Amino acid sequence: MKHVYVLFGFLSLLIAGCNGNETVIEEQEKEIKQLHEHITEIEADLQEQEQIIDNHSEDFSYLNDLSDQDKEAYELFVEEKDDRHLSGLSPDKMMLVYYHSVVQDDIEALYSLAYNDGTLPDFKVFKQQYEDHLHKKELKTALSFRDYDDIRVREGQTKENEAHVEMHVSYGGYSQVIVASFSNDNGVWKKDVLHLLESLEEQA
Repeated sequence: MKHVYVLFGFLSLLIAGCNGNETVIEEQEKEIKQLHEHITEIEADLQEQEQIIDNHSEDFSYLNDLSDQDKEAYELFVEEKDDRHLSGLSPDKMMLVYYHSVVQDDIEALYSLAYNDGTLPDFKVFKQQYEDHLHKKELKTALSFRDYDDIRVREGQTKENEAHVEMHVSYGGYSQVIVASFSNDNGVWKKDVLHLLESLEEQA
């Protein structure tokens, strides 16, 4: 009889243990379900945000303020990789083309838009230097000034082959301005990028 009681007690503990395990499993399944629902909500929010960004990106381009003729010249430049198509664009318009190329991550175009005083490295070296030292800086600038209020060539500071272009942007009470130097290279205004690369390399 004693063995029966012991066996009954063991079975009771076993059943209780099974019931306890079932409770734990149910709780875990409930937590997993809640986690899955939370992840689904996050994914839906991310998709919505991505769609908003995509829509906004489609509405914006640094080329928006260019004339149809200037846009056509840019398209020919990209297609043929011939900067002579841009010879009719002023320094401020070339600044827009430059930052458009930054956003597009078109390093080949950026290389063509960089002023070469004879010391600009070949494309392979330039590409590596740009990616290592200049890409993040230029992309940050392009994104910060995408809703720019004004862009102009500084008056009184434009020499025959040199120009300084300033771009302004305002966010509420906050305003910012950036000034870029351009040099004329066989009739095409190009951004002075080499000195930026050199200074950033020195800081690295």
